[in-house]
Amino acid sequence: NDHYLELLRGSETEYEVTTVAGCSQAFRTDLLGKLGYLHEGFHPYGFEDVDFCIRAKQAGYKNYIDTGTWLYHGTDLRHKERDPQLMLKNDYRCRTILASRVLEKANYRSTILKKIISGFLMEAVILRSGSIKSLRAKYAGFQAGVSFIESGKPEPTDLKKPTVADQKYVDQINDRKFKSQNEERIRTFKNKYQGERCFIIGNGPSLNKTNLADLDNEITFGVNGIFYKHDEVGFAPTFYVVEDNHVMNDNLAKIRTIGYSTKFFPAKYRDLIEVDENTMLLAVDWGFYWKSHPYYVQPRFSTECDQVIYAGQTVTYLNMQLAYYMGFETVYLVGMDFSYKVPPIEEMDGLTITSKTDDANHFHKDYFGKGKKWHDPKLDNCELVFKYAKNMFEGDGRKIYNASVGGKLEVFERTDFEGLLAEPILNS
Repeated sequence: NDHYLELLRGSETEYEVTTVAGCSQAFRTDLLGKLGYLHEGFHPYGFEDVDFCIRAKQAGYKNYIDTGTWLYHGTDLRHKERDPQLMLKNDYRCRTILASRVLEKANYRSTILKKIISGFLMEAVILRSGSIKSLRAKYAGFQAGVSFIESGKPEPTDLKKPTVADQKYVDQINDRKFKSQNEERIRTFKNKYQGERCFIIGNGPSLNKTNLADLDNEITFGVNGIFYKHDEVGFAPTFYVVEDNHVMNDNLAKIRTIGYSTKFFPAKYRDLIEVDENTMLLAVDWGFYWKSHPYYVQPRFSTECDQVIYAGQTVTYLNMQLAYYMGFETVYLVGMDFSYKVPPIEEMDGLTITSKTDDANHFHKDYFGKGKKWHDPKLDNCELVFKYAKNMFEGDGRKIYNASVGGKLEVFERTDFEGLLAEPILNS
């Protein structure tokens, strides 16, 4: 508004405001410990930044704008695909939640309803088309907001603290000497393969129908039990990655012997493995798995893997982020069957499954064979993160293809493995 424009034209270097837009907020991390995280009720978008600023003021802090700092906030392809009515519904759901946190309980409903009615009357007076649709969307948002409020969802300050083991991992990541050394080593891979192609290898049964010798001159990402293929046919992926703790614990002796690949492991496994020149430790954010986390089952995608990389149900998602970070323009998926069956005789403890028989879900019977532990794969969550990765790559003019033989993964465009290797594009 004119008031702020005048301040910008003047000599003021900073001035106090009620709120600051979330995309340009900067604060000390210890403030999160005092105020809590952004409230999960505002997901996926809307007023969480306003709520955070209000909480800061209520705690005795002040919000300022620095006139000497400017931020360009771009958008991506997803913004063009949003349904206007769904956006309006979400807007009023979030407005309702915010009003309930700022106003007395008896007043927040009437305040939002008055705004909905007055808005409809104004649109009706000017004969604006779509006013009835807008009214329905706003009221549906109001109802959704009330439903959330009455569901008793946790406040940000009620979020569970990390366990001792998790805190130890966080402390390791924040150790300045370790962090700076690790960042520097990982940063050597940033855009190293810009414009080139790579193959991310899954471990489904279809991998037995794939001639891995065709990939000897390609850059490949292998995961988990891919070492069985090294024992069988001598296949050695360029990069080897593990995320799951059951995979690490059940196969630790074998993993420690892998010397034919550059290895990437979450930093929390630092005490289990020898960190040599071919081993990189990743600062993994595990929020996707924590019910208490604001981003529980909500994908995020890192473009700066030397700083952080986001877990997302499957180790393949880590590989997709690493491939993006390394600059690969085209990624081909192989052995991604996207199909799991849990035999009825398997032993289950929560999300952990202990195999009682040979593994029928992977290319080798011992992969998660008798006595080994594995997690419920939750393919719906895998599909969620795959779609997010697809948008990230395509928004940047890059592409992920599914070159698996058969299988049920249809998120990515299909391509024929043998056909694409008939005229290989050799990496430099």
